[in-house]
Order: sequence, then structure tokens, then C-alpha cells
Amino acid sequence: MIKIVVAVKLNQGEIGPFDGAALECALSTKNARVTVVSMSPLSALAQAEYITRLGAEETILISDEAFKGSDTLVTAKILARVVRDLKPDIVLCGRQSSDGDTAQVPAELAEMLGFRFIPYAMDFALDEIQTRTGRYAVETPCVVSVERIKELRFASYKSQKKEVKIIDNSVLGFEKNEVGEKGSPTRVLKSFLSEAGRRKCTFVSAGDMEAIVKNALNKPFPVADAAFRQKDSKKIGRLLVVGEGLQGAAEDVAETVIRFDGAAVDEICGFIQKSGIKNVIFKSNLQNRAIAPAVAARLNAGLCADCIRLETDGEKLFAYRPAASGKIVAKIACEGELFMATVREAGETSGDIVFGIGYGANGYLPQIKAFAERIGAKLAASRKAVDNGLMPYETQIGLTGKIIKPKVYVAWGISGKIQHRTGMENSGTVIAINKDKNAEIFDYADYGIVEDIKNVGGFQKDP
Repeated sequence: MIKIVVAVKLNQGEIGPFDGAALECALSTKNARVTVVSMSPLSALAQAEYITRLGAEETILISDEAFKGSDTLVTAKILARVVRDLKPDIVLCGRQSSDGDTAQVPAELAEMLGFRFIPYAMDFALDEIQTRTGRYAVETPCVVSVERIKELRFASYKSQKKEVKIIDNSVLGFEKNEVGEKGSPTRVLKSFLSEAGRRKCTFVSAGDMEAIVKNALNKPFPVADAAFRQKDSKKIGRLLVVGEGLQGAAEDVAETVIRFDGAAVDEICGFIQKSGIKNVIFKSNLQNRAIAPAVAARLNAGLCADCIRLETDGEKLFAYRPAASGKIVAKIACEGELFMATVREAGETSGDIVFGIGYGANGYLPQIKAFAERIGAKLAASRKAVDNGLMPYETQIGLTGKIIKPKVYVAWGISGKIQHRTGMENSGTVIAINKDKNAEIFDYADYGIVEDIKNVGGFQKDP
């Protein structure tokens, strides 16, 4: 019988959609002994007890006041100490929690356990895993991060609650300065509500769209990311950029920019240690979101995830990143000898016109694609459209996708949640099409068309 440990976070007593998918993958696996491990406050005990009714053999709640405020690195250390003793064949984790959105703990946990790491699972089986980047044979032991590929089952009304095993620091034996805020190398210095991208929307008729697009293409393109550039001349000495991109962001804050093209964790760690460099950034993409946390775990360093801005006082680097699903922006520092960050590069997709496909465009995709081809528009997508198979992942924009800044962005059937807006707010002119006049996307669009999609292009819905 194979042993599967599922690591979940119970945020305000709720299990997030990614962690729920990971747990459902484990529970759906035949001949598997499933143990659920959650590092959460004691207030999450009721939800942990509910999880015991779903079919896991054991549920463990790791909880201690000393652990409060732990960042991803420390969280991974605490989880690793518990998981190691369970001797699992496979550890399943949701790709990211619903509040932090860093996607760092699975990779850090794998590195600390010495397990192979397989990220972005789209289909899970004991012999083979399909991921966003390819298909991989399962070699145990391994840690697998899971996308939102399943819905967690509900407990049967006949199921009986089991006892939750509670583990605190008296069992784990961490020193007080190793865990919690004291042990965490990343520090949130301040946070503020994000109002980026808000615009004044003019509502127009469906027949006006092509004329608006044509006029918008002739407008000067605004420097949309100017607010995120450092405005003074203070710079640190050296900054390492791993891989391609980020040259402009790096030169804004450093006198000397060094580029290293190695992609393996061993190579990157060796170069950092040999060079003695103290500041390292990675372009925030699928590959680096798996590699950078492993490097951070190996070097015991803090890592700021998905940063939208770098800043320096001439001595230290600081990073700004969205948090709480993009609702706030936090300024973060890394204590200790090494600063690391994955940084978003504004405008990852070029092009004059981009059509954003939302789930509301379901049934009209071939017609919208033909329309896009006729006027020379590239295609992008919301996360919900990707999760439901309408569009491939590489087209996803937003908090868990990429950032774009075309001259014209047309949102087809997109509600406009903050996760999506983060990826398109730098666009020149935004046109939103949604039959719901109260859709949030209109607060972030220059022009709004309140219509069913079929009335915008004269489309007939697919049978």
C-alpha cells in the first residue's frame, strides 16, 4: 500500500481550492493510506475534524503560538520535520494557498525532504503525472504540487468523526528564534490597498467596438509601469539575475548587473556561494516559480514571490508584491545575508491588440478566434477559462499567469476579479464586454459594452 501525505492550509478554517484538489487526488487513489497534515491555528480544529470524515486514515494539526507569523521557509521547515517521520512515498500539496499566493512551500518542502519535486500537476496517477510543462513518470519519494483539477468531496452524513492528532513545539523542539516571525527571513514592512488599474468607463454600443479599437491603436502608448520604477538614484552594488529578462528592473536598483543562465538548483546555488553575491532575482515564470524556492531552501534564504516592483535605499533591496489575491500590496524585506525574489516583468506579451477570453465566452470561442485573426489580435485568457479547458495555460494572465500591456485589450466575458486585473491593468485602452452591467471589469475599462457576446459579433453559439 502506497503512503500519501497531503499538506493543506486551513485559512480561517477553510481549505483552499488547490489544497482541496490535492486532497481529493489522494482520497481518489486506490490502495493508498492517506495522512493529512496541516500547520494551522487551533481555531482550525473543527475543519480538521471535518476532514477526518472524508476518508483519510489520520489527520494531524501542527499548531503552536510559537509558529505564528512563520513565512514560507519556516513553514516548510516545520512541515518537513513532521512529514519526514511519516515516511511517505508521495507528498501532495496544492500549488498555492488562497491567501499567500506564493506557491513556494511545495518546492521548499521537497528540497528539505530531499524528494523529487513535480510541480503543476494537471492529472495525477501513481505511475504518471501530467503537468502544465509535460508528462512525468512517478519516482518515489516525491512531492507533487496540484492545480485546481478536482473538487473536494463532501463528507457522507453517515461518516464518523475521528480524533485529530495535535502536534506542538514541545514535540518538534524548535528553538524560539527558529520559528515564527523571529525565525522568518522575510518581513512585511507595510501593506496598503491596491487601487491600481481603476479607470472611468464610457459605455458604448456593440457596433462602436471596431472604430474604438482603430482609434486606440493610433493613440500614444502610456508608460503604464512608471509608478513601479525607482525614482531616485540610490543603488546597491551588485545584483544577480538568473536567466533571461529583468534587465531594466535590475539596472534601476543596481550599479552592476550580473546574469547567470544556469537552470539547475545545484548550479545556481554554487554560483551564488562562489560569487558571494547578496541579492538575487529571477523572472517570475513557471520554471522559476519551482526553481527559486528550492534555491532559497538550500541556502536558507528568504524569498519574495511574484514581485511587481523593486526598491532600494542604497544598502538593502525591498520588494513589493500583491497579497490576499491581489487586494493589497505588501512591501517586503529579506533579513539575513541573502535577498531573493521572483519578479514579474511588465509586458511579457507584445502586440497591438489582445483578446482576453473569459469563461463567459464559453460557446463562442471559434467565432472570437476568427474575429481576432481578422483584426490581428492575439489571444489571452482568464484563470477560470483555463481551468475549464477553454484555453491553454500559456495564455493565462493575472496573478497566477503573466502580465501583458498591449495597446488595446478586449475582455470577452470576463468578470474582472482582482486576480485577472493584476495581469492586464497596464494595457493602453481596455474594452470590456459583459452582459452583467455590474461586472467588476467595467470599473477597470475605458469602454464598456453591456451585451451578450452573440450581439457584439453577430455570433451564433456553438451547439
